[in-house]
Amino acid sequence: MNEKFDINEEEDGWLQTVYKYREHWVSCYLKETFFAGMRSSQRSESINAFFDGYVNSQTQLHEFVLQYEKALTHRRLSEAHEDFKSLNTKPIMLLGHPIEVQAGEIYTRTMFDVFQTEFKGFATEFCEELRKDGDIVEYKICKFADKSKGEVVTYDQSSKIQFICTCALFETNGVVCRHILSLMMASQISSLPDHYILHRWTIVARHRNIGVGNIVFGRNITSCEEKINLLKSWALRAKFNNALELAFDSEEKMQKLDNVLTKFIESFEEEVRETEDMQFLGIFTCSLYFCLF
Repeated sequence: MNEKFDINEEEDGWLQTVYKYREHWVSCYLKETFFAGMRSSQRSESINAFFDGYVNSQTQLHEFVLQYEKALTHRRLSEAHEDFKSLNTKPIMLLGHPIEVQAGEIYTRTMFDVFQTEFKGFATEFCEELRKDGDIVEYKICKFADKSKGEVVTYDQSSKIQFICTCALFETNGVVCRHILSLMMASQISSLPDHYILHRWTIVARHRNIGVGNIVFGRNITSCEEKINLLKSWALRAKFNNALELAFDSEEKMQKLDNVLTKFIESFEEEVRETEDMQFLGIFTCSLYFCLF
């Protein structure tokens, strides 16, 4: 780039510095780093999407607080709806292959869609053996239409079935790629090995292991009273989530639940306002007294 564009800069210039730290941003150096499918610009995109339709450059500060609460409520309802779909619906299968059925039963619906995108691609792939050394075999996986390009999958046929693909989709995103799936089909493997199913993508990830130790773990909580209060808050959240799931399929039930919550919140807000008014009146009276005397 320096030669092509005739760039003259010092050794500590911006371009030289960026090139020096290329291992931190060039994709080929990051193939074994897990990113869960996230991109570098995803944080700002996610924030923009979160507030989209609720706030804009003309929104005033007091309106922002109300709109933020509405956006947060919408996000929670969306998550509850996704949980409901994952727990109470069955995905549509393309082939009904045992691996596809297994993924449909284990993954959340969103992650199953990601998996199914790769699963659909395996049918267009061609497997060619390159080299074999004992239990380790290397295959070239390429498209039927263009066999000059492709990925190399290393298959360890030992007791713990292990695949390593040069595309490194599993290492970076946590989902088995179409190249490995193609080789699994060719090898007549009927189920995904356990180490290729990340717990974070499964249906039970959010609803399992919510015990005392897990709630308190990592928090600076020592007294028994604090632990009990924390457990009470988790129990109330679980009860609310249950009520939300029960009411989600009916607009009338959702409205009834909303009315109950609104009435409850307004009653507490009224108490808070009365308390604040009394505190303000006390401060105002004291200030007036000192001004007069």
